Amino acid sequence: MKKLSILIFACLILSSSIVSAQEQELRPVQTLTMLGGRIELIKDKLSWLGNMQLLYTPEENDVDVYAYTGLEWNATSWLWLSPQVGYAGRVRESEKDSFLFSLSTGVDTQYFYLLLQGDGYLTGSQLDFFSYASADIVVDPWYIGVQSESFNDDWIFGVHTGFVSRYNKSMRRRNLSIEFQYFVDLFKEEPEDSDKIGHIFKFVFILNVF
Repeated sequence: MKKLSILIFACLILSSSIVSAQEQELRPVQTLTMLGGRIELIKDKLSWLGNMQLLYTPEENDVDVYAYTGLEWNATSWLWLSPQVGYAGRVRESEKDSFLFSLSTGVDTQYFYLLLQGDGYLTGSQLDFFSYASADIVVDPWYIGVQSESFNDDWIFGVHTGFVSRYNKSMRRRNLSIEFQYFVDLFKEEPEDSDKIGHIFKFVFILNVF
């Protein structure tokens, strides 16, 4: 915990130094609600997963809906791999819906959780890529960690903390979690705003019902 606290503190110091040299901009606050479940096909080895996600940006009155389904294979008691397919629905008329495919893996132990996820979005003939990575130290019922997201060449990173109720000490099989995320956006995809830095706040609610 001490080492992670030092890492997070260093990230915050780095963010502060960047902020002091660049113009700041508050990006839209977001909420992400995730509802999921699983059916165990082979005990402790193979499960069928289903997951629905609702991403809401109040400032823009924008809603995106994501649906995932696929398998999860437990290679060991702490290492898992999950290929999935799904659908991304966009509410705004200017954005089209997408078919998606996803591959995620991670390490899940009593006190440490690592998640790596890569998604491909196929919209007509256009292919876009999304990735997410996070690392957490868990001391029930709290956890704290660092995370990053990217969409094509646009990359953001930050820190997070939350409350969790876990099944059998597994973050992957959590019953409930409420999380607060903070991101730094360096505007690499917006040359006209390259002298700015953005701050993004995201509230994440996760519920697994079976």
